[in-house]
Amino acid sequence: MKLLAVLKFVLVLGLCAAGVYFLLKGLGVATPFIKYKGAEAHDIPAGVALLVAAIAVARLWTIRVSQTVVTQTTTKQPDGTTKTTRKDSRSDIRFMPSGPK
Repeated sequence: MKLLAVLKFVLVLGLCAAGVYFLLKGLGVATPFIKYKGAEAHDIPAGVALLVAAIAVARLWTIRVSQTVVTQTTTKQPDGTTKTTRKDSRSDIRFMPSGPK
């Protein structure tokens, strides 16, 4: 679960950073990074697309955790024997570290 949360964080951070970089480059702000001439005509649309992808990943990707609850009940019968009843229930929990519960 923690590995998926870290992977989600890194993916969202990378998409946001790339989106901001392309937007700044497209608007003419000097950026001290490697110049790549192949994407100059598509800087602003690429930046907007990357920011939208980052928001979509952050909002829509939920990590599910399975939880199993075992309830065991032992009752004593009138004839002196014991009867054991076991009940298993499984539920999925949505894990959203940065969003509402």
